Amino acid sequence: MHAVLAADDAITPAAAARRALSTVAHLGVVEFPQTHFELFDSHLQETIDLTTR
Repeated sequence: MHAVLAADDAITPAAAARRALSTVAHLGVVEFPQTHFELFDSHLQETIDLTTR
C-alpha cells in the first residue's frame, strides 16, 4: 500500500495521516512539499502512478 501525502495539506494533514496509518505494515509513504491540490495539479501523473500501483 502507498500513501501519497502533501506536507502543507490542510484538508488531510500529513501528520494526522501518518498517525492514522502508523500500524499499516509495509506502507510506502511519498510526501510532496505542497498542499492537497498540488497533488492533483503539479504532481498529477505521479499521484496517479502511486495510487494505481
